Amino acid sequence: MTQAPQILLDHRLKSLRLPTVLREYGKLARQCATEGQDHVQFLARLVELEMIDRERRMIGLVTVTFRSPDSFMRPFAQMPRGFCRLATSGGDADCRSR
Repeated sequence: MTQAPQILLDHRLKSLRLPTVLREYGKLARQCATEGQDHVQFLARLVELEMIDRERRMIGLVTVTFRSPDSFMRPFAQMPRGFCRLATSGGDADCRSR
């Protein structure tokens, strides 16, 4: 593969946010060529790798970002009462320090 199409392909894969395809396509293309697999089998394996990686990342995001309602409200409960109250004129927030 010449340099220009490879650079263009890398750029487009980054734009489409396909990190696993970007990382694995060269290695998988060589592997499929040695095994005598056609382009459909190559693409199927490549897309399968992308799907597995996305599922792994989504599971990681769900477990990392989950917060209980109590832990979410705790910082607000620690703020002093009346710290940020609505002003009587116009409904703008009056956030002066104590």
